[in-house]
Amino acid sequence: MERATDKEIKYHIRRHIALPYKIKRLETERLKSQLYAYSVQSFTGTSQYGFTIDDYTHAINIEQFVIRLVLNQESLDRQINALKLRYKLFKELLPTLDYPTLKTLLKHDYLSDYEVMVYSEIQEINYYIDQHKQAKRQQQSDNEVASLDLTETDINAILTSDDGGSTKETKISVLNAVEDELMAMLE
Repeated sequence: MERATDKEIKYHIRRHIALPYKIKRLETERLKSQLYAYSVQSFTGTSQYGFTIDDYTHAINIEQFVIRLVLNQESLDRQINALKLRYKLFKELLPTLDYPTLKTLLKHDYLSDYEVMVYSEIQEINYYIDQHKQAKRQQQSDNEVASLDLTETDINAILTSDDGGSTKETKISVLNAVEDELMAMLE
């Protein structure tokens, strides 16, 4: 991995210290988006936006409005949950973090050993989250492969195909699923 500069290290530390504020801001934004959703969209479409007689806004479809509102809420929920997980891991890895000292150190130009230690813990958190995402994606692809009813000829066709349609991960997932079935048969 590349060596981070002093400014980058301080930036990452500041970002993690500010996580509670960002979580609170997103939660407030989520509540406000629910409250102000109706005031932002026009259901009648009667306001004029141009200079000709035909330049009027059109009413939004109710289904589109609900879909946009739900997708916006889910997006904010995912962001909030991700930030809460990151902050929880930050607090678990650094339970004795001295915030006043760290905030004072962040104001200086030089990089202290304490900041380097905090940054290494942040890198560990990032590594854990990346590995967790990778494992989740692998589990989803394994579940997709397991849900397929593949015959032996289908499996051989997937494994021997050289087209771009089946990726290496899919082939490995198929092999893993076949191996699991064989192991289950042997027991």
